[in-house]
Order: sequence, then C-alpha cells, then structure tokens
Amino acid sequence: MLKLMALDRIRLGASFCVVLSAVALNMLSTVLLKRVVDVALPQHDARLLGILCSVMLAGVILASLCTVLMARLNHTIGQNLVHRLRKDVFHATQRMPLEHFTSHSVSDVQTRIANDVDGISSVVTFAGQGMVASAASLVTSAVIMLVMSWPIAVVSLSLAAALNILNNRYAQKRRRLTHAQQGKAAEMLHFVGEHLSLSGAVLGRTMGREQWQFDRFSGISREAADTAVQERLAGRTAIATISMTLAVLPILAYWAAGTVLDGISLGSVIVITALQAQISMPIQQLMQLSSDVQSSRALFERIFHVIDLPDAAPCLNQGVRVAREHTSVAEIRLEDAEYGYGGRVGKALKSVNLTLPAGKRIFVTGESGSGKSTLALMMAGLITPQSGRVTARLEGGRTADDMRALVTLVPQESTLFNLSIRENLAFGDPSCSPGRMVGVLRTVELDRLIERLPDGLDTVVGDRGASVSGGERQRLAVARALLADYPVMVFDEFSSGLDKSTSEAVFESLLKRIEGKTLIVVTHRLPTLYGGDIVVTMCAGEVTNVHVQGGAKLHGTPDSVRPLA
Repeated sequence: MLKLMALDRIRLGASFCVVLSAVALNMLSTVLLKRVVDVALPQHDARLLGILCSVMLAGVILASLCTVLMARLNHTIGQNLVHRLRKDVFHATQRMPLEHFTSHSVSDVQTRIANDVDGISSVVTFAGQGMVASAASLVTSAVIMLVMSWPIAVVSLSLAAALNILNNRYAQKRRRLTHAQQGKAAEMLHFVGEHLSLSGAVLGRTMGREQWQFDRFSGISREAADTAVQERLAGRTAIATISMTLAVLPILAYWAAGTVLDGISLGSVIVITALQAQISMPIQQLMQLSSDVQSSRALFERIFHVIDLPDAAPCLNQGVRVAREHTSVAEIRLEDAEYGYGGRVGKALKSVNLTLPAGKRIFVTGESGSGKSTLALMMAGLITPQSGRVTARLEGGRTADDMRALVTLVPQESTLFNLSIRENLAFGDPSCSPGRMVGVLRTVELDRLIERLPDGLDTVVGDRGASVSGGERQRLAVARALLADYPVMVFDEFSSGLDKSTSEAVFESLLKRIEGKTLIVVTHRLPTLYGGDIVVTMCAGEVTNVHVQGGAKLHGTPDSVRPLA
C-alpha cells in the first residue's frame, strides 16, 4: 500500500500539511480562551478582547478552509488509489490459468473490484488522514493539559488507554464478520448473474421455477442483510461505554478543581474541560479508526490474495506482432503431452505424440470426454502440458514453444460482448477496415444478415450476443478469428449450431479464405473430406488413429503425418 500511495506523494504530503494546519488553528482558539477568561473579561480590556476574538475568528475561518481543501485532496487520493487497485486486480485475474475461471465465480472478482477496493481506499486515505489529525490533536491537547494540571491529564489519558483495550476486542469480531459479509455479497451477485441472465430467465420460465428462483434469492439476500447488521453493530456497546466514560471526565474535572486541587484559575478550569471535551473526540476517532482498520483487514486479504498471485499467462503483445507478420509454420509437434484437471480422476490427455503438417485441414474427432477440447486448448497454448511439450517448427528451421503467438482458438461456446457487430469484429484486429469486415462476413455466410439489419455493422448484439442466433454467434466468432489473421486457426465444435448445408458452405469459403494457413477443427460431425484432409481420432485421452483422406492410414504413409518415436 505504501508503494501505491507513494505514487501520489505530492498530494499526500500536502494533505498531511493541511491536516496539521487545521489542528493547530483549532488549538489556537482553545489556548486563547484562557487569556479571554482570565484577563480580557475581568479587566474589561476591550482592545485585548477585540484582538483575541479577531484572531480566534480568523482561526475558525482558516480551519474551515483547510477542511474543504483536505476533503478535495483526500477524495482525489482515494479515487486514484481505487483506480490503481482495480487495474491490479483486473490484471492479476486476467493472468490466472484457465482452470481458475472454471472453479471460481466471476461475481467474486466483481465484488473485489466493486466493493472491496472501495473499502480499502476509504480506510487507507480517510483513516490515515484521520489518524494523523486525531493523533496531532490528542498530543497537543495532552501537552496543554499537562502544563495546566498534570493530575487531571494523567487520569484522563490513562483511562483512554484502558478503554482502547476494550475497543480492540470488538474490532477483531468486526473483521471476521466483514469477511463473511463480503462472501455473502459475492454469492448474491453470482446467483443474480446466473438466474437473471437470458438463459436463466428462459430456463426458469420453461420449468415453472420462477418462485423458487425468487425464494432462493430472497434467502441469500436475507442472510447477507443479517450478516451486515451483525457487522455494523459489532462493538457498538463498547463505543457507547467509551463515549459515556469520556463524557464524565469534564464533570470529574469540575469536582477535582473545586475540592482536591488548589491554585487553578477559572480560565485553566474552563480550558481543561474544553480540552477534555476536545480530547474525547480524537480518542473516539482513533478507537473507531482502529476498529475500522481491524475489520478492513478482511478486505486487504481478499484484494492482495489476488494481486500477489504470480502471473500464469503473461501478455503476448510480441506474439501478436509475430502473428501479424504472417509467420509461416511448417508443422506442429506434441511430444509425450499430458494434462489432467484438478479434482478429476485420470488424465484428460495421456502421452500424446503427434506431428501435424501446416497448410492442411485437420479434423479432430471422437466421443465426448475423449480429450478433443483439451487438445485444442493445448495446441492454442492456453494450457501448458503438465509433462511433455508442444512446439511449432517455423519455416527456416526455427522452433517456437509459445503457441499463443501463432495460434488463435474459436472455442465451443462463442463469446460476444454487449457491443456492436463492428466492435466485436474489431476485437480481432482494431485496425481492420469496414470493407475487410464485410469480406470475412461473406466468408461465413453472414453478409445478407448485415444487409437486413437496420444499423448494419453498428447493430448491438446484446448481452452475450442474445440478439443473434446461436449459429450466427458462432460464425461471428469465426469472422473475428479470421480478422486476427494467425497462421494457425483452431475451431472447437464451431459448426454444432449450423445445419449441414450452411456448415459445408462455410467450410468451402474458409478453404479459399485461409489458403496457406493451417485449419484445425474439433468436431463430432465431419464435413465432406477432400484429398489431403487429415482426421485425428481420439479416445479416452489418447490419439487412436490418424487418417489422411485419399491415402492410407497413418502407419506407413504419408511421412508428413506420423507418430513420434
């Protein structure tokens, strides 16, 4: 946090200076009060009284200006911190391995970015400034009280220290409840995201389960509300006890000044009681801030648990540049490649050895659960073999082991953002022209759809592409991949939502569009095969057969497609 705050050190330093100035100006009025009561008023010295009141008035005005300036600085520092933390959480989550996204809910990340980060920034900026202001006010008041009557000062400060112990006990309870409250908030967001999405609403109405959905949400919301009440009320008894005790201190000071303490002037008594009233405020503020910091540790733990994770998938800007330069790939090799998912028995891929030539249409087929999609993810460089390796031999003899620089994947569940068709396509190549977009849409048989839409390319596809059909979503994803222009393209069941004639037409157009590139298609349904097409059959995580259309099976010919020794 210190590193993040240091990026705003000029504003931070200015804020501390303003805080200390405000404390000094507030203390000035209290110190001058003794002079007013003991000298100016008894002697009816109008000139001295006018000077003292003028100085006190100026101090009040300047202190108010300091408060306004401090608020501006604090809010600016706080929002800058929020911005940096949100970026760090987003970046850290973006770099996590793919397994994280299958085992964790996106609502948990949303809660950390939307709620936890705000909580941290409030504690760091406002609590930090509050602690400086309260500590400065407390020290100044204590010194003045010690000068005027050290017995009263010692009793007051000792009692405050004892009360702080009580406060800390309740602060730890708030921390535990804060952790539970944030977990309930994430659970509620996750439920809303699933059941109020288009698919969730359709399923609920189809099954007649709207009432169950409402009751379930109501239950989660009730639990979140009850936890929030417990968190906010935790320590209120301690705070009430502390406030009552500090309110009694001025009464005890009056009694002591009139009975057991001698030689205290009326002005000193007034100033001491004013300081006791003034000292109670920073003491309570410090105790409340201490409680807030304790409870906010849950937020710190949730945020920095994500930020401190090592990068699992570093950015590949250089790889994208290589792809844009149309790097030629000679072949893709898998050598003893194995992969298993956490929580599952057995391997999804078992010692796969395969060499695939570039510039071909390669179809990977097999039953569900045979490892086809895992193989596609591995060839695209999105998961790393737990043993063995995947490499690409480039034209010229070089070997590349970072497949993401060379391969783009169109997954089985096509993703469209709630943006226009133009913006979704531009995700593949931000610099592409409208003419190029229309060209790839023609390749995937969507040009007539664009012509029928009133806004054409600027038509918004809706949440997760809800305003277009499943087959149209898949073809838009293919068009986006074509615009990205990688030398190797992997499609995972992209034709499952298309009828046979449309699927065949798309394949025909793809052949013309990607001449010289490698097309790898994971599919249950083979299209019409042509001479040279390669079919890889998988079963239980193993490659059981590789067949070349128009030729013999793998063993023997052709030499370009072979198992590794």
